[in-house]
Amino acid sequence: MRWMRILAAATVLLLGAGLGAAAQPRATGALTLETGGGVPVRLDGLAPDLAEGALAAALAEVERLVVRGRGWPDRTGHRRAAVFTAAGDSLQAGFVAAGAARVRPGVDPALTRRLLALEAEARAAGRGGWGDGRFRIHAAVPPPPVVGFAIVRGTVVSTGETRWFHYLNFAEDYWTDFSVRIRPGDVRDAGWAPAPADLVGRRVEVRGFVFESGGPMIELDGPLQLRVLE
Repeated sequence: MRWMRILAAATVLLLGAGLGAAAQPRATGALTLETGGGVPVRLDGLAPDLAEGALAAALAEVERLVVRGRGWPDRTGHRRAAVFTAAGDSLQAGFVAAGAARVRPGVDPALTRRLLALEAEARAAGRGGWGDGRFRIHAAVPPPPVVGFAIVRGTVVSTGETRWFHYLNFAEDYWTDFSVRIRPGDVRDAGWAPAPADLVGRRVEVRGFVFESGGPMIELDGPLQLRVLE
């Protein structure tokens, strides 16, 4: 995947006690915070679901944080990171387990796998957004009427390939129906198994940001955005 080509060694920042001090971490957005050293951080592995103020409330309840960041800063200057309390509790895991956020696979595969397992438990238990209707699994057919982050399930009926993308099609008219695309370089780097061409007839679940390209489409950057169901 593209992020793997620029992945740097993990960094660990131990932040001191007393979050009320100006130099201590503070929430700067629904998924972003600034550390005591002025390092802007984005919570890795979460979709943009958190309610306004949820992160600030979580930060107010802890005295110290450990931030483990990986890779280069994103285009907004934030380093994507896993954030823990001094006791070792993951903020991301707490949000996902409570049904406050869905999982958006990030730069840390191990973190993503743990969060996906917690999301499945929260979904089964109907916690948070899974119980109040904010979060749902959309069917690929008919095309999901959503914009933004979504989880979609359906059966791959055909695949295609161009110089720029592999395509997974979920209905006959791929000009108007839901499709998925994957860059060939991402397939090579991540070693997809099964390969996109072998998914015909398989029922899958995909997650990512829906955009219009003829019909609704999601672009996958890595294999953890796709789960084979049957």
